[in-house]
Amino acid sequence: KLREAHVDAITPQHSKLREAHVDVRVEYSAPNQAGSDNADALAITMLVVSILLFIYAYRVWSGNAYYEIQGVPQDENVCVYYLKVWLLYARLCVHLFFPLVFALSSYVLIFFKLQENVFMLLPPENREDGMGFNYYPVRTVVITMWVFQTGVIGKLVLDQCSVDIFFVDWERARASSTRHRAPVSVWRTLFVANEWNEMQTARKTNINFVLLCMAFVLVGYKMENVACSWPGFYLADGHHNIALRFANTTWWFFILAGGQWAWNYFFWERYVSEPKAQQFLDLTTVAKVSVFVLDAEYHGWYLHGDAPFSHSDDTMNQLTQHLINESMSESIGRGLEIDHPDLQTFQMWLTPAFRNAWHSVNTGKPLPVKKDEPVDDQPIEGAPSSKKGIEAPRFLQSLFGKKGSSWFESVEQPQQVRVQRAKRTATTEQVGAFLRTFLGHGYAETFDLDWDLRIPSIWERLVFHPPPLNERTQGTKGKVIFQPDKPWFGGDDGWTCVTFLGHDYELLMHEILTFAVADIWFRNTWLSILCTFLMHHLVRIIREILGESNLSERTLVDQRFLI
Repeated sequence: KLREAHVDAITPQHSKLREAHVDVRVEYSAPNQAGSDNADALAITMLVVSILLFIYAYRVWSGNAYYEIQGVPQDENVCVYYLKVWLLYARLCVHLFFPLVFALSSYVLIFFKLQENVFMLLPPENREDGMGFNYYPVRTVVITMWVFQTGVIGKLVLDQCSVDIFFVDWERARASSTRHRAPVSVWRTLFVANEWNEMQTARKTNINFVLLCMAFVLVGYKMENVACSWPGFYLADGHHNIALRFANTTWWFFILAGGQWAWNYFFWERYVSEPKAQQFLDLTTVAKVSVFVLDAEYHGWYLHGDAPFSHSDDTMNQLTQHLINESMSESIGRGLEIDHPDLQTFQMWLTPAFRNAWHSVNTGKPLPVKKDEPVDDQPIEGAPSSKKGIEAPRFLQSLFGKKGSSWFESVEQPQQVRVQRAKRTATTEQVGAFLRTFLGHGYAETFDLDWDLRIPSIWERLVFHPPPLNERTQGTKGKVIFQPDKPWFGGDDGWTCVTFLGHDYELLMHEILTFAVADIWFRNTWLSILCTFLMHHLVRIIREILGESNLSERTLVDQRFLI
């Protein structure tokens, strides 16, 4: 099909002779109805699969967040609840349709470019708008996935910046005399809190390096011209097909990010350094500071950091000797239980009884009531977290205007803040004592408040299935279930999901879609790289600011120590 024919120039060379230089460009195209029908069938199949997966994911999510509650909780806004449900489904759709679009566009790229005898032609990019555009499904799906994934990343940032976190100090006070004990230093806790703050936005993939390499390869070596609408890998300038361009840029994203992952996993973290998650866990163990994180109403993570020696606040000589003894297996294991000396990280499924007790100790009330006694639900002023749900930090409350506040006005008066902070500081020791006693099974007999270790099956780990409800409701008030947090091949521990480290693929997919959408709008590689760079750092900066504010709010560690 003849697409273009135009005369570039007609110049008089001689007085009696004129030469016409004609540039003829031919572009062949053909409709691909069979391919469109196959793509539609795959899309419908993925839609049905996404609905089935959503039903299962909704049950798991509602169980972690609302225990046995069915439907909208009475104490939560209806619009907020359904927004969370929609984002849950949006995340599933992106995880299903992104590989589908990438696979179909890669199929076209590979077989169209590698054909020697022409058997495949691409539909032309007509200039019609709306559904008349031949690549309307590709463009619409990519933009829709970007909108969905942007909402998912926004919810991820807000969820991570609203987790309830507490540092449990296992250091024992030293007796300075027969009557007095020296106070336990807080500097180890401050050090662990600072390292946690730094790790909140850590990732295995350096997106700045990826974008720099993308500019070098696509623009410098003109690999962006692979997306031109002609067979063969000729790098001459020409019109870029929208489907080929998406496949080409996505392949380079995966090659560069996958290369970083392989470098870190197979070499750097094996022979030079260690994974960031393991480094942090080793630090908490040596410092004798455990980390207790609640990322949902009835779900959380526990990092056991009690070292197998008496004191961590010691001289360098003594601390070095402790580490040497541990490396030579001359000490007990680091685990929470003697039967499992190497288990330090756990996934927790809580019970309403534990949530009531946690609310009580956090608000300065006495320790949980004894068996069969009613629980006083009256809130206490200055509570750091609400009984129902995970409360947003003060920064977010002022940002979104909770209780009539605004960006320029504090949520409470300075004097009230100081009084409430003093009350909360006074309850810190009580919270630490509660957790140490609970982890040591100290409330099992008196308050019927206990936990149990459960080893999940391979199938439960594959499908992320929570413990059966009958195991969580055993006894009068039920038991908190601890499950070992074991990583899969090449992955980090599950507790990293409360940081960016556990969502590297999620963030990378958002950056790929940001690049693809900017490429559709501007058709310029430099502008697409710039938009992706700005979006990446916008998400990172917001996560750093809100995460630091939440960490200071929950742990009472002043932000001036979080450097």
